[in-house]
Amino acid sequence: MANHVTTRVTIDCNDKAQIIVDQWRTAIEAMDNDDYKMVWKLFEVDAEDVDYNWWIENVGSKWCYSDDIYDNNFTLVSAWDWPNKFVEWMAEQVIALDENATITVTYEDEMPNFVGYHVYTKLGERGNFIDWDTLIEMVKTAIPEFGQLEEGTDEYFDMLYDNIWDAVYAWQEDGIAGN
Repeated sequence: MANHVTTRVTIDCNDKAQIIVDQWRTAIEAMDNDDYKMVWKLFEVDAEDVDYNWWIENVGSKWCYSDDIYDNNFTLVSAWDWPNKFVEWMAEQVIALDENATITVTYEDEMPNFVGYHVYTKLGERGNFIDWDTLIEMVKTAIPEFGQLEEGTDEYFDMLYDNIWDAVYAWQEDGIAGN
């Protein structure tokens, strides 16, 4: 089961929508690091109402915090899954202010048990995800000599982990580009 999932959200929008993006960034940057920069604090909800069910229903994961922000790029860390409902909430607000906005998302579990991408526009969303077995097949396709190695050996895992992230990022970039 996934534990930590890293999600990167990039928002491309006009000046009108930029105001809300700046408000989110300012609010997150002002949060105390001692309690992480939990995304629930961006919602109009009292702390005592934020429980496991609230997280799942409103954020899409067990918990989620902002790990880094620069320009219009938010890096989020969550538990078990990517914070799809939180990102959808962000996208809805931005697109309501800018019908030409694009919100691009990539995410991966730390192992990676799964990876994926999503793109939100006024036309809706599109995305995909793949699991561990598919990632291994991608590495085998990209590097034929990997497929010749005996599974479970040090050499097998060394080659796998030397190449799996390149395969992940290439697959995400192709998907976002619509290839």
